[in-house]
Amino acid sequence: MLPLFHSTKQAKCLHYKVCKNRYFRLQQPTSTISKDIFMTQFRLLRDSRLVILTLISVSLVFLYGLISPALSRTEQPTSAIFEDVWETVNENFYDPNFNGVDWQAMRSKYEPEVKQAQSTEDMAVLINQMLSELNTSHTHFYTPNEPAYYQVLGIFAPRIPDLQKQLKDFLPNGKPEYSGIGIVTKDIDGKTFVSAIFDGSPAAKAGLMVGDRIMSVDSRPFHPIQSFAGKADQEVKVLVERSPEPDSQQTIIVTPKILDTTTMFLDAQRASTQVIEREGKKIGYVHMWSYGSDQYQQQLEDGCRCIC
Repeated sequence: MLPLFHSTKQAKCLHYKVCKNRYFRLQQPTSTISKDIFMTQFRLLRDSRLVILTLISVSLVFLYGLISPALSRTEQPTSAIFEDVWETVNENFYDPNFNGVDWQAMRSKYEPEVKQAQSTEDMAVLINQMLSELNTSHTHFYTPNEPAYYQVLGIFAPRIPDLQKQLKDFLPNGKPEYSGIGIVTKDIDGKTFVSAIFDGSPAAKAGLMVGDRIMSVDSRPFHPIQSFAGKADQEVKVLVERSPEPDSQQTIIVTPKILDTTTMFLDAQRASTQVIEREGKKIGYVHMWSYGSDQYQQQLEDGCRCIC
């Protein structure tokens, strides 16, 4: 589940920045959920392929779009990406005092390390370490090697027509999607575990369970994106371990599909809707995977009517 708003602090603007080679999100969360978002500014810088949308809301979000599947060091040096992230925070962070953090000092501290990064993943780790110094939630640097990159775009794109138009220039099919089986994973001590399974997903249908440790996919190390890339509608073998006992390992056949992140949370919410009977009582159950717009509330109401 990808929560959008969490604390009680409020800000005044919602900003999106979608670039060809990077994706950055900075959000000051709030306990309330805005139902009405109004676009006040839209600008496309064609030379840098930078799309800037400024929206009024109760949260502060900055999104950099890393659209290409891998970082090209010749096109986008790590130092240039680091500079974009640092400047975005410097110019737009909701607190001018940066939560008491010396933001200039953070630049001096992390920039030399980022310049030595040998991969997109190494760079992202360092940038996120820098962002964590701000001690604020919902502040993260994403790359296309993680599902959340597509999921965040999928939550906001349906609400912003101009953003949808721009994504057509950057994404292969014009919308945020990826091949997957519908799971959320968590790494603990170098081991990968299933932490959530979307209702109605290929993983749910195949019998994967929360708590399963993923050992491999098609005899190769698990990666949340690369393990299923190019394998939509093809069977893959997922080796899992259900307990520390060696004999608990089993191979589960799963068929990945293209996950459209503009609808995947709604689809999972719809698939979760059910009536559970306990001790002669009927309990309506709906799993709210997101609450990013009115359509989730409408689906909740529709689901409640169906189970009543």
